[in-house]
Amino acid sequence: SSAASDVYKRQALDLCGRYEDGMKLAKEGRDACIQYGHYQTLPGCLEIYAECCHFLGMDDESTEAYYQAYYLCKLIGRKEDLEITRNEAKKYLNIDFKH
Repeated sequence: SSAASDVYKRQALDLCGRYEDGMKLAKEGRDACIQYGHYQTLPGCLEIYAECCHFLGMDDESTEAYYQAYYLCKLIGRKEDLEITRNEAKKYLNIDFKH
């Protein structure tokens, strides 16, 4: 299946509270994006991974993934994803991205 459809699957797992599955799939998606150079979907994979990590009590890993997602969104111009990432990071971990 395509990376884009996999992102939707991950979001569905995430929204159903299956955070361990969502985290695993998001990590696989992240690795595939990097391996094949498909950076358009990478911020979404990182954001989902960050959210799942947070709900599994892995806040250090979640923080790192939110930072990666945020700055990658800025770099490749994903404004909508940037706002989603900024809002979630603030809501879940009180991270305040200033730039």
